[in-house]
Amino acid sequence: MFSKCIRANKLICRNAALATKSNKVSIVPELQSIQDNASKVWSNDVLKQYYNSRVIEPLEEVMKMFNEKASNPDEAINNVADINQKFITKQLKDNLFTGQGKKTFTKLSLVNNSSFALSSLKGEQAELSINPVQTPNLYHLIMRSFGSLEEFEKLLLLSAKNIQGDGFTWLVLNTDMTRKNFTEDKSYQDLMSEFKMDSLEYNYDNDAIKIINSLHSLKVLNTYNAGSPFVFDRFNGAFEKTLLYIENSAEVQTKRKEKLDALRKELEQRFLRDKDPTVEKDSLSYMYEMYKQEKRINLSLNLLIKTDPVLAIDCSPKLWLLDYGVEGKMEYLKNLYSVTNWALIEKRLVTHLESVQK
Repeated sequence: MFSKCIRANKLICRNAALATKSNKVSIVPELQSIQDNASKVWSNDVLKQYYNSRVIEPLEEVMKMFNEKASNPDEAINNVADINQKFITKQLKDNLFTGQGKKTFTKLSLVNNSSFALSSLKGEQAELSINPVQTPNLYHLIMRSFGSLEEFEKLLLLSAKNIQGDGFTWLVLNTDMTRKNFTEDKSYQDLMSEFKMDSLEYNYDNDAIKIINSLHSLKVLNTYNAGSPFVFDRFNGAFEKTLLYIENSAEVQTKRKEKLDALRKELEQRFLRDKDPTVEKDSLSYMYEMYKQEKRINLSLNLLIKTDPVLAIDCSPKLWLLDYGVEGKMEYLKNLYSVTNWALIEKRLVTHLESVQK
């Protein structure tokens, strides 16, 4: 009787674990959904072949390797649909700096990039335009960063067109962490108002606008093969700096605080002495000097800019060569742009804006 209870409890626990896994949001977009949303972009044969070779088959290989190493059968993953972003991110970090893990890292990075790009599409019947009402944060950041919607589209598509071979073009949110950390210093907030004034023009729609102009901007960048801003942040491929960020982030923050505390004391003494001709004796020039020095410190510690991807375009010839021909890449990119889910891009953008401001 006792053994039956144990077996029953194990069965309950296993079912609960599987239920938990199935409830997590999968990283894998459904093929049928992609076909429905992007029928004007790809033929079914091209999309299916790409989807299987770039997403499903690599995930099945990684899933098999993970299950072979799993110490507990309940940890096993039996379906690629159960693989979520948290699992992918952990596997990327676990395999980033290991010789044996290089192949796994490359596969997962491509899966991560491809899934992110494919999930950014929406059907032709949906509202697709970028405008100040439906996508206010995206609209204002585009206008501020690129000047106009036309210039943004041109830069995005030309950047993608110029990739030769496999690669991705990204739209990323850049956050100036120097100014963010600086404005959070309660001792100096009152002196930072001039840096924040330019954000007030947008704060009119019940706080729908999350942008602080002095902190946030959009940028278009290219990565190649398995490169990704998800992993490498500012320096795509800079393994030493990435390792420092992943393993020693607490130590970096301690060093940063020590340097800034020493800098504040030094500058306060300079202003009190009235003998230093190189710095003006007023609070704003003091604050500006602090800002410049902190920027140098953050640059040396690789903390200057936080980069968060909100859109990816896969430029692989596998996605356009058969359907569009050698000269048809720009037509492919324009079709892809026309079915981009801008409401989702706005949602991603707001998530990152709010997380930085917490």
